[in-house]
Amino acid sequence: MSFPGIPDVKCRVCEQEKETYKGDHVDSDALPPFHLRPAHDPGKFYYGVRIVTGSQAGAGSSNTDIYITLTGSKASTGKVGISGWLKVLKGDFKRRTFDDLVIESEDDLGHVLVVTIGNDRERLLEMASPWYVDFTVVHDFQTSLNEQFPVYYWIGDGDYVTCTAHTNTEKEVADNPVLLYQREAQVARRQEKYRWMPLPDLGLPSAIDDEHKTDAIHAHIPPDERFDRVKDLDFTGDALKAAAALGIESEIVSLDSLHGYEELATTMGTPELEIYLTDRWVSDVEFGRQMLNAVNPVVIQKVTTLPLTNFPVTNDMVQGSLHGSGTLEEQMEAGRVYLCDMKVMDGLPFRDGYYSSAPLCLLYVNGNDQLVPIAIQLKQKPGEDNPIFLPTDGRIDWLLAKIYYQCAHGQFHQISTHYLSCHAAMEVYGMGTMRNLPSPHPIFKLLHPHFR
Repeated sequence: MSFPGIPDVKCRVCEQEKETYKGDHVDSDALPPFHLRPAHDPGKFYYGVRIVTGSQAGAGSSNTDIYITLTGSKASTGKVGISGWLKVLKGDFKRRTFDDLVIESEDDLGHVLVVTIGNDRERLLEMASPWYVDFTVVHDFQTSLNEQFPVYYWIGDGDYVTCTAHTNTEKEVADNPVLLYQREAQVARRQEKYRWMPLPDLGLPSAIDDEHKTDAIHAHIPPDERFDRVKDLDFTGDALKAAAALGIESEIVSLDSLHGYEELATTMGTPELEIYLTDRWVSDVEFGRQMLNAVNPVVIQKVTTLPLTNFPVTNDMVQGSLHGSGTLEEQMEAGRVYLCDMKVMDGLPFRDGYYSSAPLCLLYVNGNDQLVPIAIQLKQKPGEDNPIFLPTDGRIDWLLAKIYYQCAHGQFHQISTHYLSCHAAMEVYGMGTMRNLPSPHPIFKLLHPHFR
């Protein structure tokens, strides 16, 4: 990226070395001082650069066409190549490393204002991959000034990122044409990458524009926003840790049939654990626990009256589940009765061959302070074809009623709680931030960590 009025001068890398760091997070103060020292050829100007590669899986680079540009108040280095086959083989710019280099310039750059890091080549080999840079530090050997430039960006094929010092104030930016140009160019470029597509005719929220997508999966989405292999590795790692904690073997089991679930149960670590888990999941106590401690504990509500028009539960129906503790009305007044109502699922369209109920479930806190279901109705409108299922019904009937409820509950969680209330709501703020605020903006810094 070039800046108006800032000429390029002849530059080269005269020294370069790498070191590793420990841990998942690192800041500049935790790293050793920059110790490379140039020869100081008279008439030349020297700038030290430290590039810190992230600790995430896949963060390192194996590309041979990485470059850096330092843009100062007087001149720019232009693109200075900092990688090649030899450096790739040596392991430069790998995960959890910081690479130090010294750039020799034929002329004074002035105060370094912008750092640009990029990858000039489209992927030629499968081994090439995006590179995640945490931050860079520039050391001016002429003034002994150190400045940190936050990056926090995946640099993909043919991509680049421009960064400014994290200490710049709004007045400094407004008064400096280089900094102002960088911010305006960064926002304009992001608006090209983060395309926003209103959907007013469908009555839906606006969404990322995928009309220009390529054949590659998610290739049109900026690397920072893709649900990619790095996140997949995180999920897989968490799943394996959970399995190991439960003593579950790491075998892959297909869940395309009921037989698959039976097979899954046999992979549990011990016969005792297998019996415990396979018996527990069908119990009413486990069902009630999941209303409070599973993925969607936001539906349950305490009730003092029932919606008798569409859920006509009577005291006689549930007396067996109250175990002589009083009437249903008395238990509601005591705050021991709760309702989960999946009415939002009523009438929703599904793919051909698929179905979801829109159930209601009445729960009760029993004498052991355990939350248990005491009545389930699978559709919103009562009728002869829509009975109220009770724990006193046959074992299979009651179990199927609970399974149907849990299926609808899971669908509601994904559609409403998870997608609409989380992803769709946050996407608007995420897109607005990325399309309108440059990286150094204080609001960007405040919000961006929550969009990852």
